[in-house]
Amino acid sequence: MGSGRLCGKTQRWIVNRLGEKKNRSDELKEDGEGKNTFFDLDGRKIPYRVQFSGNKTFSIEFANPDMSLIVHAPYGAPPDVIEKVLLQNRDRIGARLAEVESSREGFEDVLDYSKVLVAGEKYTLYDGWASKITSTGVYSKGLEDLMHVYVTKFGQSFKKMVYGVAKRLDVTIGRVEFRSYKKDWGRSEDGVNFVFNYKLMMLPPEYQEFVVAYLICLHSDPGQSPDFWKRLEAAVPGSKSMYDAMGRYGFILRLYP
Repeated sequence: MGSGRLCGKTQRWIVNRLGEKKNRSDELKEDGEGKNTFFDLDGRKIPYRVQFSGNKTFSIEFANPDMSLIVHAPYGAPPDVIEKVLLQNRDRIGARLAEVESSREGFEDVLDYSKVLVAGEKYTLYDGWASKITSTGVYSKGLEDLMHVYVTKFGQSFKKMVYGVAKRLDVTIGRVEFRSYKKDWGRSEDGVNFVFNYKLMMLPPEYQEFVVAYLICLHSDPGQSPDFWKRLEAAVPGSKSMYDAMGRYGFILRLYP
């Protein structure tokens, strides 16, 4: 899970080291950065784009609902070297792609935005004229309105759940707020005040509790000692199995604004 992030975690492979960090104070954007290119994977065209940084290593991630790749490369890395990195990791890319696609089976109607998850259940997504969740579906004035819709409907009950989980963990929680993140299910700077991703409300209730408990425990035990998991299981039974299954919901993080 690394660095406290649950699913929606990115798969990174360190494959090579290049040069020293370049000073870009007066340098224009690297040629080709941000542009979509295609990588041939056994006859399948996989879109990818390059993001340059001061890191000395390459890394690759699946970061979008359409399963395109982002290649993080050192400044100045030429296209032929980037292509070589992809070729060197083709087996791992293929295996990861198959794994993610398998986990998305059954969510095709969510991926095409005709349905949306509400506490783990599929609801029809209606776009255009209202902002509410009813038994007939989720009504939203565009995808950007979804956070408002979910927080209005479930915000108070979610906060009540957070305080309940914290009490079971014998932890005092301060403020609970909501935002939209692309990689995290929640964040806390001090272990007291927490900001949760509103998309958590799309997950089944037991997974919502697990993520909340996980993030609370992680702040006091970032190394995830054996006691970490004992404490987590005591607060939310089945935590270990839910941890292993969270990858099934990772695509949700980047599916919505």
